[in-house]
Amino acid sequence: MPVATNTQAVQTIGKYELIRPIGDGNMGTVFLARDPFSLQDVAVKIATPKPADDERIARRRRKLFYIEAKAAGMLRHPNIVATIDAGIEDDRRYIVMEYVQGASTLDRFCRPDNLLPIEHVVGIMLKCAIAFGFAHNQGVVHRDIKPKNIMLTQDNEVKICDFGLALITNADINDTQVMGRLGWPRYMSPEQVSE
Repeated sequence: MPVATNTQAVQTIGKYELIRPIGDGNMGTVFLARDPFSLQDVAVKIATPKPADDERIARRRRKLFYIEAKAAGMLRHPNIVATIDAGIEDDRRYIVMEYVQGASTLDRFCRPDNLLPIEHVVGIMLKCAIAFGFAHNQGVVHRDIKPKNIMLTQDNEVKICDFGLALITNADINDTQVMGRLGWPRYMSPEQVSE
């Protein structure tokens, strides 16, 4: 919703001032935003409704967005992008996450001309395994592990993101999960394929 300021309108959602888009995916658009109270930069993912979706698919998308907010909100680990807030405003769903300045996904290192040194890859794999082990112990299975969902910071730290297809194994009986073959076939585990 636009808010009038001295010279221009500022786009906001909740209390967060949207600065510019920084990413786009199947479930929504991620914006660089500012928390006006803490003056911290944050990343805000806003669900993108698809006009062509029938009501069943729209409900599934809303459920996946809710699961992402809940799953990521359950996890506090240095190698998992922190979820700060989530909400609904004017039927727009959003998740507020830690903004990792200067980070890039591992996707760019998956080309033969831009591979990382093997010792670096082993370090990344170790940090990912520790983070996924932590998530598993908290009852969260990511289900969408791919290079695009693993970020590398400027200090070469690993940050796992995008829990949109997560399964919460210790969910309340009233907390319906989205089941089935979710994710990209190239990156699915055998357990996911057999669901």
